[in-house]
Amino acid sequence: MVGRMDKHHAAMMTTLASLRRGAILCCALPLVWLSLFYVLPLGTIFFRALDVSALIDTIGNSGIRHVLWFTLWQATLSTALTVIIAFPITWACSQWDFTGKHLVVGLVTVPFVLPTVIIAGAIRTLLPESLSSGVVGILCAHVIFNVAVVLRIVSARWQQVHPNTASASRILGASSWKTFWLITWPMIRSAVASAVGIVFIFCFTSFGVIKVLGGPRYSTIELEIFIRAVQLGDTSTAVALVVLQLIVIGVVLGLTMPRNTASLKIITYRTSWIGDYPRQQTLVRASVFATILLIGAPFLTMFINSFRVRSNWSINPWRHLFDGTLRPMGVDVAPAMSNSVIFAAITIVITVPLALCLASISAYSSSHAGRRLITALASAPLATSAVALGLGMIITFDQSPINWRAHWLLLVCAHCTIALPLALRSLTAPLQSIPPALRDSARTLGASALQTWWHVDIAIIRRPLLVAAGLSAAVSLGEFGATSFLTRTGNDTIPTTIARLLSRPGDVVQSSGYALASLFVVLVIGVMSNA
Repeated sequence: MVGRMDKHHAAMMTTLASLRRGAILCCALPLVWLSLFYVLPLGTIFFRALDVSALIDTIGNSGIRHVLWFTLWQATLSTALTVIIAFPITWACSQWDFTGKHLVVGLVTVPFVLPTVIIAGAIRTLLPESLSSGVVGILCAHVIFNVAVVLRIVSARWQQVHPNTASASRILGASSWKTFWLITWPMIRSAVASAVGIVFIFCFTSFGVIKVLGGPRYSTIELEIFIRAVQLGDTSTAVALVVLQLIVIGVVLGLTMPRNTASLKIITYRTSWIGDYPRQQTLVRASVFATILLIGAPFLTMFINSFRVRSNWSINPWRHLFDGTLRPMGVDVAPAMSNSVIFAAITIVITVPLALCLASISAYSSSHAGRRLITALASAPLATSAVALGLGMIITFDQSPINWRAHWLLLVCAHCTIALPLALRSLTAPLQSIPPALRDSARTLGASALQTWWHVDIAIIRRPLLVAAGLSAAVSLGEFGATSFLTRTGNDTIPTTIARLLSRPGDVVQSSGYALASLFVVLVIGVMSNA
């Protein structure tokens, strides 16, 4: 009996060791990818293209200092407004269960996977021009885009707070506010800080929103990098701005990222049915309806405006998308749609296997430090400016042996690099949550390590794999920052085409831009709903 148990234990250890060895070998692929298309481009900016004198001149330029100041304070204000507005719906979804909860979370998440240029266009149709083309419009667009970030990050931690803790506090006589401040807040504080940091970075590196709603008067560092590099050809100043931007991002991440999270156990408690608590039901309903109105109103007005030309109802904006009317303006919608779909499909094929390799390391490795290092490296593109990444790729891959500057492959590589962190996050937790007993049972029944991995691990995470594929496709379809740098004639995507339409004068052209943006929203919702 003892001998049989020893054999069983040895078989289990052999299976785990085989999975670890396979994960380590597979990990080489994504590490090489990140080294080539993330570390190398940013390293090139620092070590080859950075001119110290240009950096000093940039800091001393009063115009650049004004741009930096505006970037900082609008990002700070946008972050504060986002957290304040997102907190009620985060509380409602974290603490209560109600009809349509998953639909609400999905609707809130949709703007996050849309191109920021579409959100900016939607805000333009909702607000009068005096408000949309300025600070108010920028703030509204940033809030709508980032509400999902606060909801996803904070609710994931809030759901780990045991409900009996708050109940005991109230039984002992503490008010709801005191219970929150003394019991709940210390537990979710690190998650709120993490959400604040990520939202700030997204607002600080905002490109499409500023390009459509701000323009030269409200330029930010991100837009200034694009103007200097593409329109003025001043690469040295653009690179200096990238360095300043990366310094600010590094400081923010250092101040807001949670520490000592490796020891936290991921335990999610069941939320209470809101119907059993009539007093809180009104607050939950108000939070849900207000959030849906805030997010849905701009897209609804954009869809309505796609059927209006000079205050008259018309289907011409939709018809002009495909009848060739827009071609003399340099806009061809059909090839742009075809390019976007092809690029998204290639992004899925590359990104999902890379993410699976990295997630396997997190699931099978026994080294906490190694897991944290790999996760940090893979997540870095999420906190890096897409415009900076695009500029780094142009500078890096503009000569032999890899001269891809004008090739569409470089565009796909940028999409895969940006999509990798999101795909990784959708696979890591499901792989880590697989009970080891399932693998042990498969091994006991005679399955090899490869068969165990395929029939147990992959079979269980089939749904997360579809989610990773959907996220990768949505990122590719909606990516605008790096794409603005890397797009060449014939490689236009839907976001760049929408931006071109919205930047042209003329009511018909503007309405056609709203029509294409509405069509794109439906496409992204379809991709995400089937993921």
